[in-house]
Amino acid sequence: MTDRRAHADAGKASRASAASLQAGAARPGRVDAGKLERLLRPNPFPGDMGEMSPDMAAAVHRSEAHSGWVAAFAQANPDPGASLKGIVAALAAGRVLVPALPHEHPGRTDDGGVADHESEPDPTADAAAEAATLSVRIPGGRFATPVFSCAERLSACYPGARPIPVLGANAAARALTFSGVLALDPRDRSGKGCIALGRSAVAAVAAGEEWAAPWDNPRVLEGFERALSEGGHPARVSLAPMHSGVIRLYVAIDAASEADAYRAVAAVVAAAEEDKCLRAHLDVVEVVPVSANSHA
Repeated sequence: MTDRRAHADAGKASRASAASLQAGAARPGRVDAGKLERLLRPNPFPGDMGEMSPDMAAAVHRSEAHSGWVAAFAQANPDPGASLKGIVAALAAGRVLVPALPHEHPGRTDDGGVADHESEPDPTADAAAEAATLSVRIPGGRFATPVFSCAERLSACYPGARPIPVLGANAAARALTFSGVLALDPRDRSGKGCIALGRSAVAAVAAGEEWAAPWDNPRVLEGFERALSEGGHPARVSLAPMHSGVIRLYVAIDAASEADAYRAVAAVVAAAEEDKCLRAHLDVVEVVPVSANSHA
């Protein structure tokens, strides 16, 4: 009698457990449709091993040694303007890597399971937005969004971070919502050794348009020459891109006094800050006053 009752109770328990499992499986809201869509989405970067793309490598001309990146880059590329244009073109046509930093463990539930995360980044979208909130300093002290050409350089700057491949256009678009400037391959979180890409280049990549380099844009020089002419300053200007991405604005001054030279430089700086066209093209710039005789 006791055995039959025990078997009956066991059968009821089994049926109840099965019913509970079925009810749990059928319970609405158990499947996150957005998460499921992300999991099933095709990988846009199949076979990506985190290496520098051929186009980017050709533009940067990375040295075989893993130190002195910018120094080796400068020695091997006497024309920094051509290299910067190549980097921008490679960024527009390919991908970069952004760091996904490790987050704190969300803790455990009462039954020992892992608690729900507050957010689960989408490796192909949200990661770019999260990375865009990171920043490093570029020459001149401005902040820029760091991106990387290969996993090795990313890991050197952000040890423990997971490299996430992102289309260059997407990384550029995200950067425009924060700093507006990209820092390619900084060696550390201070921004040391990075190649700065200004807002005009970033905006062109984000829009899928060809970048008009400031030193090739006659409107840029015309804007400065107009400002100098209106102020009656005997000076000339020229632009020279640097390997760091900074654009040097040389002001060749033919002034009778130091005060006149100062006023000419002040006119150039004011034009760079107030003229919409100049401000849009020259946000990573270094003004260098020189004697007109030495810069002839």
